[in-house]
Amino acid sequence: MKNFNHKPNTPDFVMPSFKPLLFLTIASLIVGTNAAQAQTKPAKKPVSDAYRNAQWKPEKGKYYFSHALIYEYTRKRDDLKGELWIFIDPVTGTMCFQRESSFGATDDMNEAIIALPDGKMIACGKTESGKKIREMFQNRSVKPEADEVKFQQETFREQCKPTGNQRNDFGWESQEYVLSYLKTNESTKLWVAEVPFNVYPLYAFDEWEGDAQLPVSFSYAYLLGPRQLVTESEDQYGSLKLVSYEPNPFSLDLNQYAKQY
Repeated sequence: MKNFNHKPNTPDFVMPSFKPLLFLTIASLIVGTNAAQAQTKPAKKPVSDAYRNAQWKPEKGKYYFSHALIYEYTRKRDDLKGELWIFIDPVTGTMCFQRESSFGATDDMNEAIIALPDGKMIACGKTESGKKIREMFQNRSVKPEADEVKFQQETFREQCKPTGNQRNDFGWESQEYVLSYLKTNESTKLWVAEVPFNVYPLYAFDEWEGDAQLPVSFSYAYLLGPRQLVTESEDQYGSLKLVSYEPNPFSLDLNQYAKQY
């Protein structure tokens, strides 16, 4: 199934029973899109090509992911370092998470999980008897309600301040912010890029019904808009940096997994 050009440098995952306090705090700071989007230019929409179109046949159970987002991360509390890979179809924003390169030992049943921008998730794996199966779930965290979006915008204006620093991240315009926490006097440095696809499948990944969790939290679904991708973050709990967005084809044929829904 795998077709990497690079082998992920992922450690054996030892997932804790809790997440860093600051990451959980970020998830509670509900913020919308308008404030940050006003600072960056809209990213160009990806153009589909003939090869991608020939491989992309979800109605036939065939998914093709042409690119990979590759992050390097550190967790200071347990001195853990590693890489996190997310395969993506830039045209639709559909993402694929693999056990060996993203969620590790947090889910020893599923081999790969497809996450769509509408909240649909397809988990592909094996039963204890070795039978290959797939199950479908609906992750409702990818679509904030209207009143939540309004509160997001107000909170962002109060606590996320642009530094004025800008840069280019893999062809996307990226801007630096300082996210301040009024009650703790703590802060996080965030670089945010305007991208041409929906990133909520990544931000809400840990909130679906399954066991799989990423080694670091991306709980930004109520902090940023659906096209605002965090390309770097740093605080006293750890760091995260997007080191590559590159062609790295991966195909997944669901027909090898028996339906369980």
